Amino acid sequence: MSDKDKDVANSFIRRDDGSEPSTNQTTELVDAVLEANVELFHASDFTTYVTVGIDGHVETLPLAGARLKSWLRKSAFELFGKATTAQVISEAAATLAAFAEHKGSELEVYRRVAELDGKIYVDLVNKNRDVVVVDATGWCVTGSPRKIKFIRSQGMKALPIPAQQADLDLLRSFINAEGSEWPLLIGFLVGIMNPRGSYPVGVLMGDHGSAKSTCARLLRALTDPHVIESDTLPRNGIDLAIAAGNSHLLSYDNVSRIPADLSDTLCRLSTGGGIRKRKLYYDVDEVMISFKRPVMLNGIGDIVSRQDLIDRSIFLHLKPIDEGMRRTEEELMLEFQRAAPSIFAGILDALSAALRNKDSVKLERKPRLADFASFVCAAEEAIPIAPGSFINAYESNRASANEMVLEHSLVAAAITARFDETGIENWTGTATELLKWLTPELDDVSRKAKGWPVNGRGMKAELDRVAANLRVAGFEIEDLPRTGRSRRFEIRRRTVTTVTPSPAITVGSDDGDGNDDRNPALVAGQSNLFGGEL
Repeated sequence: MSDKDKDVANSFIRRDDGSEPSTNQTTELVDAVLEANVELFHASDFTTYVTVGIDGHVETLPLAGARLKSWLRKSAFELFGKATTAQVISEAAATLAAFAEHKGSELEVYRRVAELDGKIYVDLVNKNRDVVVVDATGWCVTGSPRKIKFIRSQGMKALPIPAQQADLDLLRSFINAEGSEWPLLIGFLVGIMNPRGSYPVGVLMGDHGSAKSTCARLLRALTDPHVIESDTLPRNGIDLAIAAGNSHLLSYDNVSRIPADLSDTLCRLSTGGGIRKRKLYYDVDEVMISFKRPVMLNGIGDIVSRQDLIDRSIFLHLKPIDEGMRRTEEELMLEFQRAAPSIFAGILDALSAALRNKDSVKLERKPRLADFASFVCAAEEAIPIAPGSFINAYESNRASANEMVLEHSLVAAAITARFDETGIENWTGTATELLKWLTPELDDVSRKAKGWPVNGRGMKAELDRVAANLRVAGFEIEDLPRTGRSRRFEIRRRTVTTVTPSPAITVGSDDGDGNDDRNPALVAGQSNLFGGEL
C-alpha cells in the first residue's frame, strides 16, 4: 500500500464527530487487508464487495455483511494477538467499502448461476466451494474461479455432486406429470438454470393430493436448494424484491390470492426489472434492487388472475396420486437423494446442449418469453422427450393462458359477447363511447366489480392490457388518426385460423436418414469432461 493510499485511508477513519479514533488499530487492520491478496470492487448499484482467500478457497463477501466483519475480527486477532473493539471492525469495514467504491472495478456478482465467455457456471454451494463449469462440449466440477464473483446468501444449501451417469428421466418416478405436462415441467426445470433468463412464472396446479408442494421442493432441490424449501408469499413488492436479491429461485406454497402490487413485481421478476426506495426517510439516498429470477407458485384453483401475470406464466397441471402409489415422505426423500446426482447431471447435459445449439435453433413463431423457449429447444437433444414436444406443449399452454386472460378480463368478455350479439365485424369510436356501448351488457354485479372501468381513461388502459390476447382471439385494435381532441380507434373481428404447432428447427437430432446424429456421450448419459484454464 502506497503512502498516498495510507493517507487516504486515514482520512476515512474518523469518528462521526470528526475526532481521531482512540487507537491506530483500524489503520493497521486496513493496511494488513490491503497488503494481502484481496480484491475490492463494487457492483453496478455500488454495493461493495471483497474477494479474499479463506481456508484455502476464494470467497466473495459483501463489505456490509456479517461474514465480512467476522473475517475481520479473526484477522484482527491474528494481527494484534488479542480481540479488538466493534468500533475498529466497523471503521475498517467502512474504509474498505470506500476503497471498493472509489478505487475498485465495477464487476457483476452472481448467485448460484453465471455465464461468462460462452460458459455457464453453477455454484454447488458446498464446503469445498466447488463450481460446475459447462461449455458446449460437456461439463466438469472444479474449484471456485476467482473471475466469477459468486456470493452466498444465508440459507443457501448445496446442490448434489453430479454423477457421471446422467439420467434426467429418473425424475418421472417422483413427480406425477403426464402427457404434455412432462415436457413442460422438464423445460421449466432446465430454463431455471439459464443464467440470462427470461423466466416464466411456474404455476403448479392440481387438486388435493397431487403433491404440488412436493414437486416444488424437488424442483428447488435440483436447482437452488434452500433451508426454507417453500415460503409464504410476501405481503408487498419490496419484500418480494429483497427475497429475489438473496436467492436464484423463489418458491411460494399454498398461494390463494396475489395482490396487484405483488402481481406487478412478479411480472418484473420474470422478464427483468427492479425497485427503488429511499434508504432512510430523512435523506435522498436510494436503495436500488434489480432482479430477474425464476419463480414457482402453487395452490388450488386460479391463483393467478391478472392478465399481465397470466401472460408470463407457464401452468403445470399435476394429477392426483392414487392411494396405492403413495409413499411416505421419508421413503420418497431417501429415493430422491439417491437419484438426485444423476438427475442433476442430466440438467447439466441439457445446459451443455443449449450452449452447443443456441445459434442453430430458430423458432418459426416466437411466443411470449421467446428467450426461454429458444433456450429449452436448444437443450432438447439432451432431454428425454420427443423432438418438438416441448414447443408444441408450450404453445398449447400459451393458448390456454390466453383463454384464461380473456376469461378473467371483464372488458374482453364484454367485447366478445357484444360482437357475438350484434354480429358486427368492426366497431369505431372513443374509449368513452366503447364504455357506454359495453356497459348495458353487464349485470349489476359485473358493473360494480373491481376491474370494470369507471371512465374512458380506465377503459383504454384495460383495452391496452388485453389487446395482445384479443388479437389471438381474432380481434384487431387499431388507433385512428386524431380528429380534434378525440382519440378514436377501431376494433375489427377476423376469422381465426388454427395453426398446428410445429417444432423448432433443432440440430443434432435424428434427421430420418437412419443414423443417430446426437452426441454419443449424451446418448449414453455420459458428460464429456473438458479441461483448460478457467
